[in-house]
Amino acid sequence: MTPAEYRVMERDASEKHILWNGEVFPMSGPSFAMAGASVAHNRLVAALLLAVGRALRGKNCEALPSDMRVWIPSVAGYVYPDVSVACAPLDLERLDGVETLKNPRVVVEVLSESSEAFDRGAKFDGYRSVESLEEYVLVSSVRREVDHFVRQADGAWLLRAYRGSDVVRIGVVGVELGMDELYERVGAEGA
Repeated sequence: MTPAEYRVMERDASEKHILWNGEVFPMSGPSFAMAGASVAHNRLVAALLLAVGRALRGKNCEALPSDMRVWIPSVAGYVYPDVSVACAPLDLERLDGVETLKNPRVVVEVLSESSEAFDRGAKFDGYRSVESLEEYVLVSSVRREVDHFVRQADGAWLLRAYRGSDVVRIGVVGVELGMDELYERVGAEGA
């Protein structure tokens, strides 16, 4: 499917879909298994949006939820990250009645057992083609772990692994988020 065909389909769809290398995958399909995401997953997304949004008050950046579609140039694709951070001015593609963010500075994905391999592999490869992206944050919903990748001046990506009671620092937007705060409401059913 072409990006234009996808956008028309997605505009009228009752559920979100990913376009990846010409293939369309429903967010609820077996490849992504996101329908009825776990309570742990939803609590982590809510905690991230709240903490990052609060930290960005008064700044020219904002936290956007998973309804904000993001363009992936290397695969001519579209994805819906759990949390995106974008700074003014927003570069939005406005086609077929839907807006797509083209310049996220930070992308956060909350991992599940079914999505982890894609989020760490092919999806991360795709995100690296987004020129504006400076930080990629992976938050586990089954373990108390955050992996934070930061683009370096030479284009390499540096991994910082956070565990225990560490404080996650998203430097590009000046956000600090304690692991204790992030995982506070995630109990026995998750990390």
